[in-house]
Amino acid sequence: MTEETIKETATEPCDCATLRAKVEELLHNELCAAEAKRLNDHIAHCPDCKDEADVLNRLTVAVKRACGESAPGELRDLIVNKIRNFHSD
Repeated sequence: MTEETIKETATEPCDCATLRAKVEELLHNELCAAEAKRLNDHIAHCPDCKDEADVLNRLTVAVKRACGESAPGELRDLIVNKIRNFHSD
């Protein structure tokens, strides 16, 4: 996307379809400041999109937390051994 396209997009009003298409990028801080502001302004005034963004945000936090934990060493060894045995048969 060119800088000119970003500026044009950032000044257009945001609708629910636009928010749904970009909500994950918004939650992962992958948008320029103007685009993020436009989407956040929409969320502030649209209860349905606010609910959807809240659910996706909670899901993102839960997945990050779950992925940060490690399996116990004994469980990891058991799984690795089962995989090796499966492939050696």
